[in-house]
Formats: sequence, C-alpha cells, structure tokens
Amino acid sequence: MVRGQMNFKRLTLIAIKIDIKRVPNKKTLIAAMEAADVKSKWENNSWGRKLIVQKKRASLNDFDWFGSAVSGVSGQWVRVWFNPVRKLQVGGSVKPGQI
Repeated sequence: MVRGQMNFKRLTLIAIKIDIKRVPNKKTLIAAMEAADVKSKWENNSWGRKLIVQKKRASLNDFDWFGSAVSGVSGQWVRVWFNPVRKLQVGGSVKPGQI
C-alpha cells in the first residue's frame, strides 16, 4: 500500500476490522481481507448497499429508468403514458389518441 498523509475529515470509521501488521504488502493485505470476509460485510453494510444501488441506477437505460421512476406511482398518469410506450417497445400497435 502507498503511504501518505490524509486529513481526518476525509476518514470514516466503520465496523469492519482486519487484524494485520503495520504497512503490509499487497499480497498479505488481500489475504487478510479475504480471511475476514470484508466484501460480504461491506455489501451488507448500509453504505455498501447505497453504493451498489447508485451503480445499478447509473447503468440503467432510459426505458429502465422511466420504469423504475414510476414503479411506485399508480393512477391515471401511469396507465395513460407507461402502457402505450411499453406496447410500442414490444412491437404492438397503439391507437393515435393513446400517446
């Protein structure tokens, strides 16, 4: 690992702990992280879940984004706008007044 100075404002303490010696080499650090099961602990942490959701939302295309934006909304607006758009994407026909 590369050593350097860092401000305390940029540091955050979390509950994941690894028992290692001071300034380990990369191989030792990776082995200790795998032994402590850090990846699964991070994915179950609220901060890790938040980052996973952000990456997933960043990878959505326009149609997926629109579907997730209106998935919790119900009512006239969703029936009028969302269903005809879905029919067009699937390849169905839509009447002129529906869109």
